[in-house]
Amino acid sequence: MSSDVQDVAPQGVQRSISKAVKALGQGSLLVRSLLLDGRRPVAYVGGWLGKRNLGDDALLAAYRTLFPALNFVQFDGGRVARRLARHFPRLRNGMLAGGTIIGQEPAWLEVARAFLEIHPELIVFGSGVEEPSFWSGKLTLNSWKPVLEQCRFIGVRGPLSAELLGDIGLKSVQIVGDPVLAFALKDVNTEPILDSVGLNFGTSDGKVWGDECRICREMTALAKTAKESGWRVEWFVVWPRDLEITRQAAEASDTSQHIHVICEDHALFIRQVRRLSVFVGMKLHATALATCALTPSVMLEYRPKCRDYMQSIRQEEFSFKTDSFRAGAVWEILTGWNQRRHAAAAALASAVHARQATQRTAAGAASELIKSRR
Repeated sequence: MSSDVQDVAPQGVQRSISKAVKALGQGSLLVRSLLLDGRRPVAYVGGWLGKRNLGDDALLAAYRTLFPALNFVQFDGGRVARRLARHFPRLRNGMLAGGTIIGQEPAWLEVARAFLEIHPELIVFGSGVEEPSFWSGKLTLNSWKPVLEQCRFIGVRGPLSAELLGDIGLKSVQIVGDPVLAFALKDVNTEPILDSVGLNFGTSDGKVWGDECRICREMTALAKTAKESGWRVEWFVVWPRDLEITRQAAEASDTSQHIHVICEDHALFIRQVRRLSVFVGMKLHATALATCALTPSVMLEYRPKCRDYMQSIRQEEFSFKTDSFRAGAVWEILTGWNQRRHAAAAALASAVHARQATQRTAAGAASELIKSRR
């Protein structure tokens, strides 16, 4: 046997053992949750969890807030999850995970199909629908149609998502908003740090309107303008892979004194952003959580899902595609908000609270549907 083969074989064995141990650990946690929690179990179907991505982990926490009588158990479509779903009859209801699940990656469709093959009881609540033209060569929405037609309730993130599902002939689609709206604060901060701005952007493997280098240049220019105007600039990183490009922009604009890396604690993120006068964000849930803090926010629309959210809270005029984003234009908005900060925050709060109220009503209806199935 060659030395190359000798080196590779143990590594392959180690990887197999590692996967097996991980699967056993996950299975043990799931079984414990199912046996010890007296609430009705519901499968959380899909979801990009455990990756230290603030938005995706916040979504699961939001479902648990919206549906306190339910015990959400992750269903990732793997062997362990499928066996548990089969052998625990009470785990017969599923909730499609938040995030832009529908119409993007084939893997999400396969996870949904895997659950429906075991239990045909699936509800959509707050999931996003991706614009097919942006993800050309991936999935067509018609591939999802047979799955969605089996769902007893379809509530999506925003107007764009609802329109896309209507285009493929699905009826009775509701707009329930992004689940993280469950975390929206009751009152605006009446004493923010004036002349302060929170900034967020990052990488996305080139899957953006325009290109990431241009976004970095404009964000650097925006930070530099704020700094030269005497403003406090704070950067927010919500996924570890975004830290490097954030540091580049912060150092280039001489604003690297305040870089917050908050990848797992949505409540901390909201508290930190609530202190500030205004916010500009690219990552969807960074900006969504900033609006939950009732801090006037500009969305840098790097993908269609960003506008979908802003439309859902009537803030689409403050959503700018990243291929046309100009630091100067955004700066004008920020300074206007800063000068009349309370009025700007109150207007945002009114829109956020209106969507939050309809979401709570929809969550109640969805919960009753789940409880009605014995």
